[in-house]
Amino acid sequence: MFWTKPAPPVKAETSGIFSEKSDAFYLSEYACLRKEIELLLEDYRTLERNVVFAVGISWAWLIGKNAPVFWIFIIPFVFAVLGTVRATGIHTSFRKLRNYIQTLESAFIKSGGPTGWEHYPDRARSMMGAATFWGILIGATIVVPVSIAMGPWGQ
Repeated sequence: MFWTKPAPPVKAETSGIFSEKSDAFYLSEYACLRKEIELLLEDYRTLERNVVFAVGISWAWLIGKNAPVFWIFIIPFVFAVLGTVRATGIHTSFRKLRNYIQTLESAFIKSGGPTGWEHYPDRARSMMGAATFWGILIGATIVVPVSIAMGPWGQ
């Protein structure tokens, strides 16, 4: 649903002046890509936190200023939508890195050995959790202004 299975990997025969060092190169590349994933995950968690802060602070400020419901709706909603767009971009990068790392892992699989973390079958749930988070946040940016408009403090 949220990710596609990559084509079956093939460990190509290497040739050229550095062919005997290809395994070391791929292992080094693997380590660098894992670090890139860690940095993306850090960016993603920071994005989630900052968007929640931005929505909450904008609600507090707008409600404190007795702003029209339109502004109480639109400003936090824009933060939530832009956060969702950025999160989708981060997940796309995750997916591309994951697919390539699966190719590298497959090249080093030994019979009876582990398949590698990126081959672990239950990984799609993290995307469902992210989609749930962003869906709830966008839903909240709609429900809160509506409840303000319809509640006893409505304008």
